[in-house]
Amino acid sequence: MTNMELQSKTIDFLRFPLAILVVCAHCCLPPIDNLSIIKTVSDQLSEVAVASFFMFSGFLFFNNIKSKTFTNTLYIQKMYGRVKTLLIPYILWNAISIIPYIIMRFLGKTNGGGGASVKSFLNELSKTGINIFWNYIEVPHITILGSNFYSSFPLLGTTWFIRDLMIVSLLTPIIFYFIKYTRFYGLILIGVLYYTKFWFYIPGFSIEAFFFFSLGAYFSIHQKNITLFSLKYYHLFFGISAITFVFILYFNTNQYSLFFFPLFIISTIFSAMVVSAYYVQKGKLMSRFFINSSFFIYMAHVPLLTNGCIWILKNIFPITPLFLVLLYFIGIVLVIFLCLTFYYLLNRFVPNLLNIFMGSRQVTPQNIKVLYGTN
Repeated sequence: MTNMELQSKTIDFLRFPLAILVVCAHCCLPPIDNLSIIKTVSDQLSEVAVASFFMFSGFLFFNNIKSKTFTNTLYIQKMYGRVKTLLIPYILWNAISIIPYIIMRFLGKTNGGGGASVKSFLNELSKTGINIFWNYIEVPHITILGSNFYSSFPLLGTTWFIRDLMIVSLLTPIIFYFIKYTRFYGLILIGVLYYTKFWFYIPGFSIEAFFFFSLGAYFSIHQKNITLFSLKYYHLFFGISAITFVFILYFNTNQYSLFFFPLFIISTIFSAMVVSAYYVQKGKLMSRFFINSSFFIYMAHVPLLTNGCIWILKNIFPITPLFLVLLYFIGIVLVIFLCLTFYYLLNRFVPNLLNIFMGSRQVTPQNIKVLYGTN
């Protein structure tokens, strides 16, 4: 296996586990989120997953660019491809997410869940207008410097990743020449901005997107192998990841934990690359079915599946501390199983429709190792 093949297969291997980490965070719903340790761990691992997706996107965007310039023709070609892979799925998934949100409001009202009425939700949408596709929700945070900053989400919250990825993709000519000429020093500068969150607030322009996309771009533009880099310094990455993880658990929701979050996320990404490469080198490749389904799981698991599964389970079983832990893990397994089942059925019976929602990614029955036992 060549180094390039190892790198490609390592990234592919991680897609499905990273999608599962996002599901883990979104299954930590009331009353499970009362267990602060589970919430803290799931939130941080989810951030590792999304940051990894940004890094892979930056790497793949500039991969195989041989020229020293980023030409207008190449830029137009790339943007045309992003219309199919990002913009169209982004609009479609946010549009259809209105339906499960209406169902959730209806169930919340009629089953004593305390949810707002369907009518009030529709009124809210009419007032929000086009913002449901861009910054429907704003969430305040605090930085390590003690200042406030905000993050925003579309109606389908998980698509903030797609939204911000579209923005950095539009700005790739600037990113290309900045990373090309400033090299590692420019990356360090963006990294400091990411660590301190010393950044402006415009929905879609998150520092997380700019830093991790630029991190991936750095490896691609300067023709460095991410996997070999991860393997070379694996002791360092494992050590930082483990130490910062302990401090995060110790401080938990305390502001001091903010000092360790960015270091944990960065080191854990490269640690995950090492673990992935280990299995790839052992010949234990991820099933193509799971790799192909990763994007579908990321987009489809909220809000109806996660909220619905947790709502059903907590109304069936008694709410005890032990059960909350079981509820969390049962919910994760159930949501992933349902996502994979829906993906399989859609790919089997309406593959062209699925392909549109998947952003014209490769989804054909011929290349799938079917979930239910056949290879």
